[in-house]
Amino acid sequence: RRSSSSFWMFNLVLPEDSSLDRDALAHALAASGIDSRTVFYPLHHMPPYAKLVRPGQSFPVADRLGARGLTLPSATTLTEDEIDRVANAVRRALGAPAWETSRSAAT
Repeated sequence: RRSSSSFWMFNLVLPEDSSLDRDALAHALAASGIDSRTVFYPLHHMPPYAKLVRPGQSFPVADRLGARGLTLPSATTLTEDEIDRVANAVRRALGAPAWETSRSAAT
């Protein structure tokens, strides 16, 4: 029996030295009509769990992913052109040039 990815979620984590933070990138994508969402909220920041954190305890990986992670559109029904559109919107928002694919060159 073979299995394959469901491509359920596609996440990116912005580096610390990124020109934009997570929320600014999300707003830039929204301005292009592209939905995104925060990867997750660290449990230790949620009121029901915050009281369980011991003094001096830290969760740097969860904090970094929560602060810098963004989930991009993903679905088995996305076309390659739609994927290119999302990827190029991210690239433009971060100040990188969009790339030209063989599909976009043909049109």
